[in-house]
Amino acid sequence: MKRLLPILFITSIVLTACGQTPSLWGTYSTPTAESAMFIPSLPPTVALPASVTPTLVPPDTATFTLTPTSIPFVTSTPLPTQSTPNVSGTALLPTFDVPTFLYYSQSGDTLPAVAARFNVSLSDVRSNIDFPQTALINPGTLLIIPKRIADPTTPNIQLIPDSELIFSTTAVKFDTAGYISQAHGNLSSYREYLGSTGWTTGVDDIKRAAIENSIDPRLLLGVLEYESHWVRGRPVDALHTDYPMGYQNQFTKGLFLQLQWAVNQLSTGYYG
Repeated sequence: MKRLLPILFITSIVLTACGQTPSLWGTYSTPTAESAMFIPSLPPTVALPASVTPTLVPPDTATFTLTPTSIPFVTSTPLPTQSTPNVSGTALLPTFDVPTFLYYSQSGDTLPAVAARFNVSLSDVRSNIDFPQTALINPGTLLIIPKRIADPTTPNIQLIPDSELIFSTTAVKFDTAGYISQAHGNLSSYREYLGSTGWTTGVDDIKRAAIENSIDPRLLLGVLEYESHWVRGRPVDALHTDYPMGYQNQFTKGLFLQLQWAVNQLSTGYYG
């Protein structure tokens, strides 16, 4: 009986090994002759004779050799002696056969205004950059203009700082009434009738124009004195009696309306 048990144990192990155990990945089919035809065959391995020693052939040197070539040096195109305006009215390299003004545009400048100021045609105003033909030109744009004005001109510089044009802190302590009274000019005794305020003095006209339009009253007095001597003296002629700022128009007669016109001119130049 003791011999029978080992024999049965060994027999059971052999039978278990001969059985099929399912795979974790499923059952694989046995390759057949039909399926073998779809397996690509590998090329046969070529064996080198024992007498042949493999050697490395160097690559073609001509293929990897860089042939030096001369690189041309890029130079700028020679400047022409005369250039013509492009479609936008400007020239890339503006030159003239006559003396020119080098004018830097200021706030409020337009091409028609600049051309009229320098007594030239619109096509004569040129620049090295494009600029609008009818709209405002950016301040600081270099404009090259032929010199065709015989009269002396002032330099292209800022005449007064911004703080002296607007009603800034520098003008707060200015005694407008006291200054006009001490000047003893035509302005100190001037009166006019306005529909909004009735009878108004020259002092009131200056104060109102300065405060309502944020303009330095000292600037208004300076321009008024320069144009007609109203502040320290008397009008220079009959024209400046009715039009103190020198702008003759029936709709701007009288000191107050003349001041309003002058304020508009100053504001256009300052604010553009």
